[in-house]
Amino acid sequence: MLIMANVIESFGVSQVELGTRAAIRMTLGTFGLAVVCYLIVDQTGLQGLLLAYPEGLLVTVAADVLLGKWRGVRLMEYWRFLHAAREEPGGAR
Repeated sequence: MLIMANVIESFGVSQVELGTRAAIRMTLGTFGLAVVCYLIVDQTGLQGLLLAYPEGLLVTVAADVLLGKWRGVRLMEYWRFLHAAREEPGGAR
């Protein structure tokens, strides 16, 4: 219920700030990612591995922190600004 409340709140804020279409697209992306994560975690082998070696969760947390805070750039921003990075510095725009 708490997760659903957060998704609904984020949807409302996104709808006001970005519009209905963008809010629906972001919400569908969130639900799609949740389904993919569920399918990965639902695998019996992965569950057994994490139950046998719970410190494996620390690797996941560390990877999440590194991806989120590495040089202050989110992973999607690399894709978004890829064309700008390929341009020559000081060149005409």
